[in-house]
Amino acid sequence: GFQEILVRPVNANKLAAIIDKLTTEIQDGDFHVHEESDPDGFVVIEFINHLDVTNSVKLDNYIDLLLLRQGRRHIAFDLSRIEFIDSAGLGMLVICKKKIDACNGTFRLINVNEHVYRIIQTLKLESMFDIVNVSALAVPAGT
Repeated sequence: GFQEILVRPVNANKLAAIIDKLTTEIQDGDFHVHEESDPDGFVVIEFINHLDVTNSVKLDNYIDLLLLRQGRRHIAFDLSRIEFIDSAGLGMLVICKKKIDACNGTFRLINVNEHVYRIIQTLKLESMFDIVNVSALAVPAGT
């Protein structure tokens, strides 16, 4: 059963079709991808409402698609519209950063809203990420 699946050779075309299907599903409300609008050449992934256990697997698959199949190395997450993020979502931020770093790429968080920035600060993760354009309310006075 399961061991057969693990040792069976992977059909590259089937795997590509699965990744393409997941990529199409991504555009259905979890997040939107903007590849041409960023002047620095980043693929900008804008999250809609949430980054949590329900869409973190899709995100992981999409990052693999960008890095492995498309060779894109500069990726930014636009967090301006996030209303909810859970531990799986935060873990996915860290995983994505590590994957992109391993490919000698650049990972940014942009337009981080106050809610998300406070969570990142509470967990002392702000030094891990390149954070650009944080909401003015999110940065304490004097920093």
